[in-house]
Amino acid sequence: MHCLNVSPRRFFTVIGALAITASPLALIACTPKADVSDVTRLETQSDLKPDPALVTGTLDNGLRYAVLRNQTPPGTGALRVQFDSGSLNELPGTEGLAHYLEHMAFNGSKNVPEGEMIQMLERLGLSFGADTNASTGFDRTIYKLNLPTLDQEVLDAAFMLMAETAYNLTLDQDAIERELGIILSEKRTRDTAGSRLTEARLRFFTGGSDLMDRLPIGTDESLNAITAPDFRAYYEAHYHPEKTFVAFVGDKDPQEIVTYIEKTFGDWEPETSAADDIPPTPATEFNNRVGIHVEDGLGTNVSLVALRPYIKREDSSETRRERLIRAIAPSLMGQRMRAIAERPDRPFIGASMSSLSLYEVTEGMSFSAYTNAEDWDEALRGIETELRKALEFGFTQAELDAHMARLQSSYEARDEGADTRSTNGFMGSGLIDTLMRSYDNERVFMHPKQSLEWFNSIKDSIDLETVNTDMREAWGDLDDLSVFMATDTSIDVSESDVRSVLADSRKTEVVADDRDKLATEFAYTDFGSPGKIVSDVYKTDIDAYLIKFENNVRLNFKQTDFDDDRVNVHVEFGDGNLSTPRKDEGLRRMVFGIMGASGFEAHMPSEIQRLMAGKLVAMPRLRNVEDSDTFSIIAQTVPENFRDQLNLFTAVFVEPGFRDVARTNHIDKMKAWYPRHDKSMQDAMAKELKRILHNGDKRFGFDNEEMFYSPTLAEVENWLTPQLKKGLIEITVVGDIDKDTVVQEIAATFGALSKRDDTRGEYPEMRDVNFPAPQDDPFTIFHRDDDNQAQLRIYWPASDGMDVTYARQLSVLRAILRNRLVKEIREGAATTYSPGASSRASTVFPDYGYIMAVLTLKPEDIAPMTEKVMSITQDMAADSLTEDEFNRAIKPMLERLKSSDKRNSYWVSILSDAQTEGMGLKRHLTRESDLQNMTVADVQALAKEVFKAEKAIEIHVLPAEES
Repeated sequence: MHCLNVSPRRFFTVIGALAITASPLALIACTPKADVSDVTRLETQSDLKPDPALVTGTLDNGLRYAVLRNQTPPGTGALRVQFDSGSLNELPGTEGLAHYLEHMAFNGSKNVPEGEMIQMLERLGLSFGADTNASTGFDRTIYKLNLPTLDQEVLDAAFMLMAETAYNLTLDQDAIERELGIILSEKRTRDTAGSRLTEARLRFFTGGSDLMDRLPIGTDESLNAITAPDFRAYYEAHYHPEKTFVAFVGDKDPQEIVTYIEKTFGDWEPETSAADDIPPTPATEFNNRVGIHVEDGLGTNVSLVALRPYIKREDSSETRRERLIRAIAPSLMGQRMRAIAERPDRPFIGASMSSLSLYEVTEGMSFSAYTNAEDWDEALRGIETELRKALEFGFTQAELDAHMARLQSSYEARDEGADTRSTNGFMGSGLIDTLMRSYDNERVFMHPKQSLEWFNSIKDSIDLETVNTDMREAWGDLDDLSVFMATDTSIDVSESDVRSVLADSRKTEVVADDRDKLATEFAYTDFGSPGKIVSDVYKTDIDAYLIKFENNVRLNFKQTDFDDDRVNVHVEFGDGNLSTPRKDEGLRRMVFGIMGASGFEAHMPSEIQRLMAGKLVAMPRLRNVEDSDTFSIIAQTVPENFRDQLNLFTAVFVEPGFRDVARTNHIDKMKAWYPRHDKSMQDAMAKELKRILHNGDKRFGFDNEEMFYSPTLAEVENWLTPQLKKGLIEITVVGDIDKDTVVQEIAATFGALSKRDDTRGEYPEMRDVNFPAPQDDPFTIFHRDDDNQAQLRIYWPASDGMDVTYARQLSVLRAILRNRLVKEIREGAATTYSPGASSRASTVFPDYGYIMAVLTLKPEDIAPMTEKVMSITQDMAADSLTEDEFNRAIKPMLERLKSSDKRNSYWVSILSDAQTEGMGLKRHLTRESDLQNMTVADVQALAKEVFKAEKAIEIHVLPAEES
């Protein structure tokens, strides 16, 4: 199933009691979670076979489980317990109960008193939020533990806590009332312009259904009315073994885990019968509608939509083939839209097509354009015209061949890397997440080798006629299309306006594009005579090579087997933002925009993507953060495409594009963005917070709109050209590739460039950054979102990170502060959903660092919570730190040491400056001794040094007063 901007089922999931950072609401939902009986039938009746290593079973009480051994990284695991019930099963008047109950799972059970669960996990080395989490959706509630070790005491505790959640919750009325403030805080935190747009969009797409009236977050009225008997009734009706799925992925014999599951849940026999699920009502509104959502500060998007009733499809080889075909047209249209967006006469800033599956309510197609508010009509004409063009003339064989090549290489790469897939991954990319999605979406969980074999068996059946025919069937009768538009209050648009523009556009005859003159070969493959090596040093303590070429290009290389068939490439060059000709955020962003959209002299980005079809390479995106002393470009590729990746990267230094059309397009994007630059709290802080923290330095934050438009192309070129042509280059390559190949290919690409600088610039004035002096009144930042949203941020100055031991002590102090904030404010005062703390110790700006506390609150709570935070930190400075809280803060860091160096990304960070500053190597070589030798007295002394009330600065983020 193909979904827009989201993996299957990640729609309106509410991150619950153990989350600290809220996840954004997804745009589109896919199919609902499978009933366990459906999964059993699927495994036995589908012509697709599950991964033979997957151990599955059903207990006598109906509980289902799936266990998979995985040794990447070694000694770790992930446990998930999912209940087949969410907000759809709530009774009228109890909206939000399922999510509220998820919070209560961490507020007291038969064997774990209220407030003890989190501390118990921390003592075992699990970090609050990072390793412990939960979420609630329409039809499921899932509890998650990422286990940094698999010692018996960790597994015993993990399964015991999951058992407590399943059938031992106390659901005390006093605890329920104490948690209410956190629930309401979470609801306020999530009530943003973006979430309101998502709700409006999905309400339009599911017209006639009651789905959107049953959101997991609930309403203020219902949340305040829910009582202990309501919780007990829902808990006893829906937390049942036959509605439970347990999954484990990790470095443990599956039979050992099955034994844990049997011991933990085998005797679970509820006294009541499981209640029936309450499905959403079907959608009834599909065709020829117009929806317009207007709100101050919104970006402008306009979508053509073809909707129809949802059809349930069993997972099979043929069903997957049909889904694959349905996904091809959106991908091919995406390639076309990227090329159009590069033109000076483009009708929109960007556009994309997606197939939709909205729960079990509706499905269909969407074609959306992003634009400036005043250009909405041109954008609508643009996507309408391009849609008719594609439907009338179809795609070309060359377009399809390129896409099939991309698919082939993708399936092959997943197969090659199958044995080193990570148990946990970033943003749902881990093996445990893949397993859960398979069961949620009623799909057979297959090994990548099986998926490759399946693709090879069906690929020849996908021809151009099949794809073009499916595209036409998917869109159906164009007279039935609906339009959904989101925009801000700067323009006045009515339904009749939209219908008039659409009708006028349909009168325009479309003409097929001429695609016969496109380039067929990449222009940058020969860079001259290969460079010669002048030094090659093997570092035994890290098993890595530090190599230098005659032109001063440096190469840091480490061969690993952490990720089969994967190679990470990291290129740092020049002096980053230190080298900017003036302190100006507008110029920095202009560099981003132009370099990302210009490509090379011979090729625009869309052409590069087409020419690289079938090769697993990354486009060279310039990374240049405000406080960086280098520019960088990064990629992950495969050994067979390593040279192609280097060709792409080296071309940046040979013939960067610097196109005026890229500057114009960048300005258009900034104009579309600027009206909402201070809409939400996060947006408003992006403008002002960093400038405050850097004492007014204009490289951080921004002043006004004009600063983004004033930099010229010549200024960008004059800044970047010396950095590209002469700046120091340090390349780090880590992965499953041999040294001879790496050295040979680097020599033929970067080694062939002209001679580079051998040192970086000093830039003493640009390194002179100061923390702001305390002032009598708080700094104030105003946003234009909900009046109930505010944030308190308190910062205490600290030193820099040149001393890595100091930086680690600061991190431990930060962790203790965070734990205290959670205990005393989240669990005690219950005024905020997500108290947080962070620390920074700069390695670029001497003597610059800080530690901070942040609380998202109601405006009226800022004053009392300021006193509370200051009281907490003053207490921390007054010899109050205990061995227990020190150990709970440092234990997760120590546990992560056991597996963190088994990742390519870790070694890239460690080696990236190995031949220049060498800070990464210092961090690596001292990390274990620093943490093991650190004492509570060390951190206590730092607390006394840092937490001085007279040096703290307060920042209040508040709703703007209406003018």
